[in-house]
Amino acid sequence: MITGDVAAGLVLGPGFGLALGLVSGLRQERVAPNEGIRRSVRHALRAGLVAGLISGSTVGILFALVRGTAAGSVAGVGFGLVFALIVGLLFGGAAVMQHYVMRAFLVRARVAPWRYDAFLEAMVQRLLLRRSGNAYLFVHRLLRDYLAEPDPDRVQAAA
Repeated sequence: MITGDVAAGLVLGPGFGLALGLVSGLRQERVAPNEGIRRSVRHALRAGLVAGLISGSTVGILFALVRGTAAGSVAGVGFGLVFALIVGLLFGGAAVMQHYVMRAFLVRARVAPWRYDAFLEAMVQRLLLRRSGNAYLFVHRLLRDYLAEPDPDRVQAAA
């Protein structure tokens, strides 16, 4: 018979070991627009899938030994899904959600277009911006300075 402490150690140990062993962070070399977000999606899905499969299998086997096959299956699937979601959010999923929620708010407020990459490329064609690697720079210094200054009418309306 497996005690509660041993079962908890066997369940949580591999899952947290896997989750803490992965390295989170962004690489600096980006070539295409939104490549960092796409990479975060892939990283979150991979980490969540691996963590969910390992933790779900471990919990399922332990519960199957203690409570039976049906209880082991339900516990394994449930724990695996929850753990996969948590690990996915920790390793890129939260950044992806924040990115798309912010874009949705900006589109809804009619401040920015949904397809930002097409907008930026259109501004490059119209010679308002210049593309430098993965960044866009203003060509006209006066336009950049004008856009950087706060609008006095907007500041008074907000106050």
